[in-house]
Amino acid sequence: IIIRGGGPSESVFYLDGVQIPTINHFATQGSSGGAVGILNADFISSVDFYSGAFPANRGNSLSGVFEFTQKEGNKEKTRFRGAVGASELSLTLDGPVGEKSSFIFSVRRSYLQFLFDVIGLPFLPTFNDYQLKWKTRFDKKNELTIVSIGALDQFKLNTGIENPTEEQEYILNYLPVNEQWSYAIGAVYKHFKEKSFQTLVVSRNMLNNSSYKYPDNDESRPKTLNYESQEIENKIRFENNFRWGSYKFVYSLGGQHAHYFNSTRQQLFVGNELLDIDYESNLDLLSAGASAQLSKSFLNERLTLSAGLRTDFNNYSSSMGNPLNQLSPRFSASYVLSEKWAVTANTGRYYQLPAYTTLGFRDNNGLLVNKENELKYIAANHFIAGLQYIPRSDIFFSLEGFYKQYSDYPFSVNDSISLANKGADFGVLGAEEVVSNNKGRAYGFELLNRSKLPSGFNLILSYTFVRSEFEDFNKEIIPSSWDFRNIIVLT
Repeated sequence: IIIRGGGPSESVFYLDGVQIPTINHFATQGSSGGAVGILNADFISSVDFYSGAFPANRGNSLSGVFEFTQKEGNKEKTRFRGAVGASELSLTLDGPVGEKSSFIFSVRRSYLQFLFDVIGLPFLPTFNDYQLKWKTRFDKKNELTIVSIGALDQFKLNTGIENPTEEQEYILNYLPVNEQWSYAIGAVYKHFKEKSFQTLVVSRNMLNNSSYKYPDNDESRPKTLNYESQEIENKIRFENNFRWGSYKFVYSLGGQHAHYFNSTRQQLFVGNELLDIDYESNLDLLSAGASAQLSKSFLNERLTLSAGLRTDFNNYSSSMGNPLNQLSPRFSASYVLSEKWAVTANTGRYYQLPAYTTLGFRDNNGLLVNKENELKYIAANHFIAGLQYIPRSDIFFSLEGFYKQYSDYPFSVNDSISLANKGADFGVLGAEEVVSNNKGRAYGFELLNRSKLPSGFNLILSYTFVRSEFEDFNKEIIPSSWDFRNIIVLT
């Protein structure tokens, strides 16, 4: 997911308040990319998307925050449905559980491997996933939601092709065999009062990623790649939302324990040199974060101002362990000019932790080289202003200009490329030696129209002009991999 010139690793995703790190099948570890979405679109009732003015209680993002809200199960009867899609079979189930609870559940399995085999493609992907929501309303003031998703992905090679073409043979000799599985499960408890509500979220997520490669796919020869990795996170977050007169105040506290494991045996060409990479890494990371945000309307609610502050820190290094180094202020304003027109503006400084693959990378001597290189949080300054026009309740137009200023982006020591330019390919991003000295920028404007059609469908049409540029080895600004210039999206 590329947002306004930022890389694919710069967004975070929440499902009913539970953070979901992996939302795609065949995910790129260290990024948010992937071939197919895990989430069942039929279960999603609404999506709140932020490309700026991030809420202070949502950290670790530089470009986008996605808040997915799922439907609730049928309160009257249990319903079952089976479907055959373009690439998968799916079964869904929803209904009541007693008088106070309901659930929705889906399971899917792809049949792409059969289609790809028939048409002679050299790779055979298979994906499986499930999705669950269970909600219980104990009374008017207390509710509990349990959310879980999971996936199992297998990527095999079609070595049975007879008389492969030159292109097929190249792909067969290049691609590794890969297997991934992941899951996330979380519980969200909410307590409602007259002028406030409190939220407690406890969750766990895990990604297991393995791949291997034999020369010429000959299993009698030593592997040129043998990769095994795990990422495990256990999280807790508390939020308090309340109103005090005309003020709205939200604060949050959170903490997590992360465990990262990596075993890599690989022969890799860098330039004309063959490198033997051989290391094993275990990393345990304790992190914490806190935020506060205050909002108020003035001038008969024509002017709305909001200010927030956030910090995140961890025990990876003394620099990352200092909360003052990651202070993240933000401010937004909106003013209603008339019944149909409004202007908006926001600015903020946001931080994101580098990927675990980068944090836990070791050289062949077992040294955490990126820790020695004083790896830092990645920072981005946002400056955004816009104009909104709402001629009718079912039609919305907006024009928004943006400027993003990046600093401390990891820069590869091996190939002298900013990690901001990587992440679109399948595989692993960030498992290499880097230095936190790269700078960049992304700027442009976006024109958006959102309309509700008489048929009940929602139409969203947007045009974005964007420039995305980062420093090269000589500290000169050059176009990045995401310098798409002109983007048109219709959904």
